[in-house]
Amino acid sequence: MNKSMFTIGAAAVIALAATVSCTDLNRMQEELDGLENRVEVLEKVLPALNGNIEAIRTLAEGVTINKVEDKEGVYTLTLSNGEQLVLTQGSIGVGKTPVMSVDKDGYWMVDYQDGKGAVPVLADGQKVKATGKDGVTPKFSTDKDGYWTVSYDGKTYEQVKDVDGRPVKALADGTAGDPFFKEVKFEGEEFTVTMQNGEVLRLPVVSGFLCAIKGAEKLQEFAPGETKVYAVEMKGVASTVVTTPRGWTAVLTADKLSITAPGKAPVAKTAIADSRTDVSILAISVQGLSAVAKVRVTGGGVPAEPEIPVEPVVGNDLYQAYADGLEIDVCGRKYSKAVNGDAVLLTAETALTELKPTIASRSAVVFLETPKGTSFTIGSYTNIEGDVALIGRHADQQAVLAPQFAFKLMSGSLAMRNLVIDQSSFDAGNKYLLYNAKPKNSDKHFGGLYFENCRHAGMVKPVLYLSEPSCGIGEIAVRDCAFEISENADQKFQLFNLYKTTELSAFRRIVFDNNLVYCRKGVKWLQLFSYAQTVAQSPATWNTEISISNNTLYNVPGGNGYLKFYQVARLKVNRNLLYADPTFSGCASSNVILYSEGQTGNGIDLSGNIAYGLAEGKNWLCAHSNSKYVPEHNFIDKLPETPFQQADPETGTFVVKAEYAAYGVQPVK
Repeated sequence: MNKSMFTIGAAAVIALAATVSCTDLNRMQEELDGLENRVEVLEKVLPALNGNIEAIRTLAEGVTINKVEDKEGVYTLTLSNGEQLVLTQGSIGVGKTPVMSVDKDGYWMVDYQDGKGAVPVLADGQKVKATGKDGVTPKFSTDKDGYWTVSYDGKTYEQVKDVDGRPVKALADGTAGDPFFKEVKFEGEEFTVTMQNGEVLRLPVVSGFLCAIKGAEKLQEFAPGETKVYAVEMKGVASTVVTTPRGWTAVLTADKLSITAPGKAPVAKTAIADSRTDVSILAISVQGLSAVAKVRVTGGGVPAEPEIPVEPVVGNDLYQAYADGLEIDVCGRKYSKAVNGDAVLLTAETALTELKPTIASRSAVVFLETPKGTSFTIGSYTNIEGDVALIGRHADQQAVLAPQFAFKLMSGSLAMRNLVIDQSSFDAGNKYLLYNAKPKNSDKHFGGLYFENCRHAGMVKPVLYLSEPSCGIGEIAVRDCAFEISENADQKFQLFNLYKTTELSAFRRIVFDNNLVYCRKGVKWLQLFSYAQTVAQSPATWNTEISISNNTLYNVPGGNGYLKFYQVARLKVNRNLLYADPTFSGCASSNVILYSEGQTGNGIDLSGNIAYGLAEGKNWLCAHSNSKYVPEHNFIDKLPETPFQQADPETGTFVVKAEYAAYGVQPVK
């Protein structure tokens, strides 16, 4: 950017016109005295002018205010990140000072009060950005000859030129200009600034929300490997995420931020250079408001190029792997920083445990870390209207989610990995972990639902209930999970209740592989996926592909079929281990599938499953006798002995005998 090309409309300051007679020395002295006085006054008001410009830029970013103090039209604003802004309303000096504003697209506008209104601020012929990553804050001053100057870096100043390339006088006749702002108002919990161009900035004032770093106002110098600790004041913070430049580390507790610079040891360098200089805390309030507190850092060890290229490996710390640019997989769906943006890290030690402000009606990749005895929750119904992933941070330790209310699937997708999902804490009136609702946008169907390495504990109701039959789910994938059905659950239990959906064509793919489903006490009838039988479908909708493989189903026989549906394009049900108490006689038979009309054997593979148990005379069948299609070999032979070496539903421990090791749940690689 060529700073000398700062351009405005025709000069709107009223230039000083001094007519001096060579014979009137007294008058000349008066004029010189007046000039000196006005220069002195202008120098005193420049801080107010530049303070207002800085305030405009910051407020236009959409910040949250913690406190407002008004003293004779001078507003001192304490932001929720601890920073302070000073905003001056009314005339701020002699003459007509530049009136700066920000247009609806985030670009600077300037009005020199010449009757022509606000025009874009141009640099090198281009409009100057006020907000966002590339936003800058022009600072005005005057030179020794009384002309306006402008700087973009606070150090180097160039004269402001009009459209004819002439410098613009800053000194006027002493008359006061128009107020910098049309109106400034502080009422209730809102601070409103109306600029001269009519643009209105409305900022929430929340006295109970603050995240401020103390003693870090200036650039902080670090020696290699040095650690510095800063006091942090937090109020009303529901969740936080800390980001650092590459090679730096930061640990946030309830009242301290510890920052460590890179040491002398070489650090592997990423493919894209990290130009960040801030250690930042993103704080989110219970109401969903946000504040960013920063420490500008410099120094530390210099990252070195790796001598030998290293293949990226996702280790135990999934959050760090994601931050380093690696992909995190949830049932085949990939999440990466390059595609999904920065992740949020939530820990029960440093934040409240309510998830809703972080994920409701937005896209987010959230990593959860819960020390023993702690959990995250959903304290009210939460809309999923973006691509949301909830992932336990450490691969060897599942984080705990204990929701009290349901997630409402409206648009986008929802993925969960490496979590314990404790459904025993549900509110008495809530029945399901997930149910769907009509989306607010044009997307009629929810994109996808994914569970990987999750343990569903204390289940009394289905994971999913499709309450809106006209809306489907494009993909459902469940892998490496455990489902513990409570003894208090309904006798006929449905895991994913697709109910009376009229949109079977929306369900393109269903995967239920390598999962454990068991009843903790007693025996329950089970349906893994169930449709109602009252909706006719045309052959054009037979596009669903389903895989149900290597699952262990313990004391949950399929009374009306584990899978109940209409027509499918392909179906694989292989290598599943089916078990029921050998005295259980609560159903005539246990059925793997229940077809409706129109289905043939094309694309159907029901081979290689093993079964044990049920009372004498009760059978395991591939297809229910009411199915429109029944395979030629419909019976699944009962094993003569239990396939388990150990089976303890109280602890969820199941060990299969060596000869049956290829069936049921397989070790996760």
